[in-house]
Amino acid sequence: MKRNTLNMKRGMLKNVFTFTVAILCFFNRGWSQNIIVPPSPTSEKFIQYHSLPASNSYGNVDISIPFTDLKNGDIKLSVGLNYKTDGIKYDESIGEIGLGWILSSNYRVSREINGFPDESTTFFSSFQDSLNVLYTNNLLRDRFLANFVNSNQVYPSKFGRKNWDADYDIFSYITPEGSGQFILDPVSRQPIVMSGSRLYKIEIDIVANDIKGFKVISDTGIKYFFGTDNSTGDRYIEEVNGTEMFGMSKSSWMIYRIEDLNNNFIRFSYDKYNVYPKNIRSNYVSYRSMSYNQSSSKSAGFSNSPYYGTYYLKEINTSNNIKIELKRISSSDYKLDYISLFQRSSLLRKMILGRNGSFLKTAKIFDGNSVQQGQGYILSYNRESEYASIIASSIPDYWGYYKLLYGSVPPSTNIPRFWYSLYCDFSGSFTNMFTNSLDALLTDYNRDRTVTDDSAIAFSLNTVQFPTGGVLRMGYESSLHDNKRIGIRLKYLSNGEGNLRDSIVYSYEGSHIEYDIANQQYYVKESVYGFVRPPYTQRWLGRSMQFNDKLSSDLQKVYNEESPVRYSKVTENYYVNQSYKGATQFEYSTFQRYSFSTFGGGAPYKSVGRIFFSSNYMGSNGLMCSTMELETSPRQFPDFFVSTNYLGKEINLLKKTDFKYENSILTPVKRETYNYQQILTPAYNSLKVRLFLEGESTENDGVYSFSGLDSYFSYGTSSLYGCSSTLVSKQTETFDGTAPLEESVIYSYNNDQQLISQTLSTSDGRNRKDIFVYPANYLSGVAWIDNLISRNVRSPFLEKVSTIDGKVVAGIINIYNSNSLLQTVSKLKLSQPVALSLFKFSNRVLGVEPPTGTLSTFSSDSRYAKDYEIISYNNYSKPQELKKLDDAITVYLWGYGGQYPIIEIKNATYAEVVSVLTQATIDNLNSISQTEATMESLIKAASDKLRSDSRLAKAMVTTYTYKPLVGMTSKTDARGIKETYTYDGMQRLQAVLDHLNYVNRSFDYHYRSN
Repeated sequence: MKRNTLNMKRGMLKNVFTFTVAILCFFNRGWSQNIIVPPSPTSEKFIQYHSLPASNSYGNVDISIPFTDLKNGDIKLSVGLNYKTDGIKYDESIGEIGLGWILSSNYRVSREINGFPDESTTFFSSFQDSLNVLYTNNLLRDRFLANFVNSNQVYPSKFGRKNWDADYDIFSYITPEGSGQFILDPVSRQPIVMSGSRLYKIEIDIVANDIKGFKVISDTGIKYFFGTDNSTGDRYIEEVNGTEMFGMSKSSWMIYRIEDLNNNFIRFSYDKYNVYPKNIRSNYVSYRSMSYNQSSSKSAGFSNSPYYGTYYLKEINTSNNIKIELKRISSSDYKLDYISLFQRSSLLRKMILGRNGSFLKTAKIFDGNSVQQGQGYILSYNRESEYASIIASSIPDYWGYYKLLYGSVPPSTNIPRFWYSLYCDFSGSFTNMFTNSLDALLTDYNRDRTVTDDSAIAFSLNTVQFPTGGVLRMGYESSLHDNKRIGIRLKYLSNGEGNLRDSIVYSYEGSHIEYDIANQQYYVKESVYGFVRPPYTQRWLGRSMQFNDKLSSDLQKVYNEESPVRYSKVTENYYVNQSYKGATQFEYSTFQRYSFSTFGGGAPYKSVGRIFFSSNYMGSNGLMCSTMELETSPRQFPDFFVSTNYLGKEINLLKKTDFKYENSILTPVKRETYNYQQILTPAYNSLKVRLFLEGESTENDGVYSFSGLDSYFSYGTSSLYGCSSTLVSKQTETFDGTAPLEESVIYSYNNDQQLISQTLSTSDGRNRKDIFVYPANYLSGVAWIDNLISRNVRSPFLEKVSTIDGKVVAGIINIYNSNSLLQTVSKLKLSQPVALSLFKFSNRVLGVEPPTGTLSTFSSDSRYAKDYEIISYNNYSKPQELKKLDDAITVYLWGYGGQYPIIEIKNATYAEVVSVLTQATIDNLNSISQTEATMESLIKAASDKLRSDSRLAKAMVTTYTYKPLVGMTSKTDARGIKETYTYDGMQRLQAVLDHLNYVNRSFDYHYRSN
């Protein structure tokens, strides 16, 4: 018998088996011990797009291909394609559009499962109970640990956890109005908002252990429904299969309906597909396969054939008869081929997508007559011709870098991306399932994986040709961090070629503008790397967090490969016809706002790779068996517990300075400085327990066995906070060659983070203050305000008061009706400024300025006078009769399914208009059977009748016609003079014609990069 070694070349091997019985790792995906199940590839791609802001601090580019903007009542929905990336990974999901692209309207609630699904497991009754179990005495501590491992060291299934779960799943919601994150209360299982607007309400539909769906209500009262439509039985819930830990589990709840306060709605329907990801990154599904009933090897963290039961958008319908169809030509392929827009049954527009393999290459726009509008969008990518061969080579390196560096022929032995597996048989011994010797494994382990810029930018979008002929070119470079490369960042944007090129060139962190005191001028300072930190400081860059901890003197820096890099200083350099014209420098908040601590074991840091062991099979004889796994990620991850995590950590703009470049000198023109307040939720605590087994490994003719097994426990607590920030001040300096003009604004907020005041101070010493009062800032008892609160209409202010140097100069009050529609607007009528001591805010007693004092019911100052009143609304919740102060009543008739105002009648009441036209005629203007042509005839007939009837002799009638979803096509004023509006193939205003059809104004469009 010979003793095998894995400690590089020689030495005794000690294998540590780790049972992670409770894990808390929020967004720190990539830790090999963690059991983390993300949403489906499509859902995660959508979430990643929205969680990666289009900001210079991320160095990314945000490209949009718009298709249409829907508006129905108060609901707004944009439909189109969006592109954003910080580098295309080797095994990145192609999605339904193409690498890097998403469909903008795929709204959903998704979650990342940490440990077990929260709806199917039980937390401790309280966090303190779990601590008491551990800390009281050894007997109780042992009894607690017995829930995980029994006294005979027979290890039950599911890590012996039974029904205990100390981890919070992280839920994310994304709507057209906003996004955020929440967790479930461990006892009530009700949502707890951790990030996003605190004014949003989140309701869960849960029956037993089945989360059927969610309802998110925005602060405008618009309701978003996700998951199961109980009225129809339709169920749009993504599930992942193949996880032996808990079988099928729900990962995303698709949006199926949006509804405003007046029952206008948009409805979504889907087709279901089972998606089998070709490759799964270790930080994409970061748990290892655990087999309890068989001894076959597993790979990529899944058992058997993993798949996601996912949904792809098929149709969008609105209550005002707009329909969008999304078609996939192949029934076996979920790739989107075209999008069509209909008004009733009439085709208005179509977008056809063209691909080359995994890349979106064209998006062509056609009108309702199938005539192509312009050349469409034409897209090009870096090194796209090499993508197919890299995927086919099955080189499971994270970026595919090895293939790109060493040519088109893969090495004879492919470099493993994740691990090699050994499996144990029923006797507890190990068999090497690969022909590779351990020395060969170590060769792969130590292989050089240095990355070039050319490799890092591979497969990213580099050129967009627009339908109008304009071109946008993008250049990238890899993100540099002390010789670690984690992604790519934007290097330049350009809109032309040669000497006619206008460009924005970006510099990051080390390359920025500084002031030379000696020479009294600004200059561009160059340095090699950004993020220069003291040595031996281990850094973890995450979506929402970063922590520093000096664990030992020789630890290398560590980066989360899943998360984007953020920069604290970025400069945009502007060139016109290749001539330098100036710059704008942005400074952002750094990662040092909070201190983050860690605890637990050491970290085996190497340049790449590490070897570790984890459980694979639990034999009936009670022996512990293990899988040996060889990690070969380009970056490494710490092997310790995270004790503090923050969700919703925002990147904030701290300073923006504009420079002009004249006579070879950079001169500041304007500087804006911002300050923020960081706000934390209460801590939500969890418990993490690990069981470690340690023993010696021996090998005999390829069979490995263990002896001298010993076990011990490690446990720790972890705290989760929701994090948000509010802007508390802004200072503006404008430089004109003399003393700078200074202006500052101070912002104040209530507990819901609503702006309650803003104070503007100028260089001349004047102070103007605006004070806001919202529906929730009153005592209950006034029906229309109570109704706003019950419907979660919390964002519009009810009163705004303006003061100058402490005296009231203006005020406005908005009053709503019982349907939460605006009814009257009143304004202060003042002959001179009024002292605050003599003014009454509508939610305070006389002379008290909010937020001081106590709340009262609604009662406004006596000097308010009605400015205008909306007397009535139509069935589409659109204003029908409006009366301005001292003016006659104006009537508005609406058409095209209640979308547009078509007739304005001044100096008449709605009853008088009905007596002339009849209600049936008015209703017919909104009939779904009307076409664009018949609408013009109906509008003309109605206006002619209104103008000619003697009962409306004093009325003035103005009419409007429209091309739905495009714009106004004509306006005929009270004199009967008609103005006509024409549009080009891209649905943009082209010309305005007078009543003789002569061109009054024309519009030309030329592409220019932003």
